[in-house]
Amino acid sequence: MLERLARFVNGRRWRVYYLALGAVLLFGVALPKALGPYDGLVDPFGTTLGADFVAFYIGGQLMLERRGSELYDFDAQLEVERALSPQQTKGQSLFINPPPYAVFMAPFAALPYPWALAAWWALALLLFFGSHRAVHRALGTPRGTRDALASLLFLPALLVLVMGQNTFLSLALTTSAFLALRARREGLAGVVLGLMIMKPQLALGFAVVLLVQRRWRAVVGAIAVASAFCGLAEVLAPGAWASYLGSLAETSEMVRNAHGGVLFPAFLQVSVPGALALLFVPQPLALAAGLGLLGVVAWRWRKPAWEPGTAPWDRELASAMTLGWLASPHLLLYDLGLLLLPGWIARARLGEHEGRPFGGRRFYALTLLALVAAALWIPLFSVWLWDTLGELDRPRVIPQLVTVVLVAWALALGRRAAIH
Repeated sequence: MLERLARFVNGRRWRVYYLALGAVLLFGVALPKALGPYDGLVDPFGTTLGADFVAFYIGGQLMLERRGSELYDFDAQLEVERALSPQQTKGQSLFINPPPYAVFMAPFAALPYPWALAAWWALALLLFFGSHRAVHRALGTPRGTRDALASLLFLPALLVLVMGQNTFLSLALTTSAFLALRARREGLAGVVLGLMIMKPQLALGFAVVLLVQRRWRAVVGAIAVASAFCGLAEVLAPGAWASYLGSLAETSEMVRNAHGGVLFPAFLQVSVPGALALLFVPQPLALAAGLGLLGVVAWRWRKPAWEPGTAPWDRELASAMTLGWLASPHLLLYDLGLLLLPGWIARARLGEHEGRPFGGRRFYALTLLALVAAALWIPLFSVWLWDTLGELDRPRVIPQLVTVVLVAWALALGRRAAIH
């Protein structure tokens, strides 16, 4: 089937299909939400301009006010949100990131909300274009602005901007860690990975590789920076960590669909544990499946020589970081914007065949399936099923087939590396 798909989607067709899909998403999702009309800060869909950025802004504001013990009090968060946007009536924006992320957001919260959001979007775009340029320069395949803009048409990337999310910050940190390891600057890589304490589950793949390969300089550097950032958060807002740890049980239940979707859109979950939670698989089994993926990463890296900068090393590390994301307990649709990095690496390292990228054969077809699944499965199927089952007052059982496709893609990328 994959070979037939690869033959059908030839060198011209794949570009047309990708751009057509991106245009539909741009004009059907991003622009209607961006152009209004607005009621104060509230858009036509009933959410505040910037969507999830509201939660980040709230966390930064509570940090500025040194209200560490209330940082994860949802009632206190709601009080701040209502003062910020009284017209908001659709749900509540919840700050659930670790305390160091509130430290990072504090400077933004010192600005009026519209200016803070504008600065956030500007930073996001700067980090995105910087990551795109840095990766392609390092891989020896420089590409221009048009290629970067095409990458932005990937639905998860569009959602990053529409929803005010932080994925491009994580993309920049991940890219920096990859390039630092590739340049054999392991101390710098450790510093960058330590900064990912703001969203630590996204560093799981790197952690497994570095531990199995015994790259202790990077490991120690990451632990030191993460510990310093954690301590800074507690100094600036005493009680923040106690509040965070005390909220973990409730937050875990919420993001696993246990609250029936009242507070959290669990249908956006795309990690293996998250997808299994949508099938109401018990949490221990779902987490065990995630650990199994990390075990695959560890097994693949148990023997290969550490040869940064070689094509097999690049592809295998791209596979490892992707499997690490999919193994994490919490990975949402917009987080898949991170897939741009392993996608860029795979395209550069596999080259073209008969005008088709990603090697032009079965892996190329699998990449097309991954792109389509990531772009369409949740918006067209998961959301519909979520709403329908909710209206029928039935358990919201959602099969996230996109997760299966992405796991297959990541495993295939690692197999192509052949570094044993």
